[in-house]
Amino acid sequence: MATFNDLPFEIRAMIWKATVEPRTVEVRVLFDETAPDRTRKVSHMFSPTPVPAPLQTCREARSLGLYRKAFAEVEIAAACCHPDNPREYKLDEAAAFTDGAEWRYVWLNLEIDIVSIGPSELYWFEVALSIRRLKLERETCSEFYEWEIDGLCGFVNVEEVYIVCTSGMEMWHGTTDDQMWYGTMEDYSWPCKLENLILIDPFDGRMMSAPEMERVFREKLSRRDAERQPEVLAQLRRMEVD
Repeated sequence: MATFNDLPFEIRAMIWKATVEPRTVEVRVLFDETAPDRTRKVSHMFSPTPVPAPLQTCREARSLGLYRKAFAEVEIAAACCHPDNPREYKLDEAAAFTDGAEWRYVWLNLEIDIVSIGPSELYWFEVALSIRRLKLERETCSEFYEWEIDGLCGFVNVEEVYIVCTSGMEMWHGTTDDQMWYGTMEDYSWPCKLENLILIDPFDGRMMSAPEMERVFREKLSRRDAERQPEVLAQLRRMEVD
């Protein structure tokens, strides 16, 4: 009976490539909060996402380049960041790995995988130019627009961005709509099309594109104003009488 290894290499390669599926790959940096030196409190970078099965199967599958190693620099950048400003750092492998540990990495197919960094700093990812699909957790605040939007725009080849709105999706209403934004939208451009900017509400599980989110909450605001209008008019009449 013929076995898999008896197949021509070209067919085996096609089968290996057919095993590749889009994944959401989680990447995190653990910190040792008990460390006396705040600039050296990194424990390690890790990913709870399992290594793709083909890479664990045989050398032939690994040699096809279906996945690549990435994010070894994240742990170094996090370890070398300034204690009061995580965006200020100088990569120093020797300083980061004083115990002689080796660089850690994750396996990615950057064409189809979603890279989920949670609350991690955008500035730690030197591989930003290669990421096509990015997922992060953020609350809307002035710091995001003053600092992190620039870091996000460093992902110049990103095609999709998924934002888990930790303060609730409604708090993001008006942040992607130039008709609602009180300021210059040019200062806060996004690296992908707004149709591909997906917002996720962790409280109810809703997912909406930025234009859809703006429309939904704009209509909600209009209904709220319409419901309040009789009350406002009544208050104005009472003020006129007084």
